[in-house]
Amino acid sequence: NNLQPSIPGASSPLIDYTDDGSEFAIAFTDLNQGNKLSVRLRAGNSWVPYAPTGAPSVISDGIAQNPQLILSGSRAPIVSFIDQANGSGVTVMRWVGQTLNWEVLGSKGFTGSSAFASMALHNGDIFVAYNDAATGKVTVKIWVEE
Repeated sequence: NNLQPSIPGASSPLIDYTDDGSEFAIAFTDLNQGNKLSVRLRAGNSWVPYAPTGAPSVISDGIAQNPQLILSGSRAPIVSFIDQANGSGVTVMRWVGQTLNWEVLGSKGFTGSSAFASMALHNGDIFVAYNDAATGKVTVKIWVEE
């Protein structure tokens, strides 16, 4: 069965769902919005942007590549992506439901030029592994939930 409606212009999609399977979200590069990152929640029969009412449905400053998505235990999405607008480095963001906004963790493009990144969540801590173009090595950064 296909979930309808489909999302036109979605490229490099990544989907995640809560542990109990009650909610799921998708992150993707939006070809119809300048290849920027979009994150949407499945609500009923629709895909609803994680964005304040009236705000753009995309969250990156420019072209986003290699999107990664995790739905945290609080059901808030955490995303990482290669951020062309910020030196092709990795940017990590999380949705803050209380303020209905995206929060940047660290700084945008914090890694410097990177070709690939992946992300994991363990006990509230966010792990990001990436290829460091300057050194040719894989580096892992951790954000510890306080």
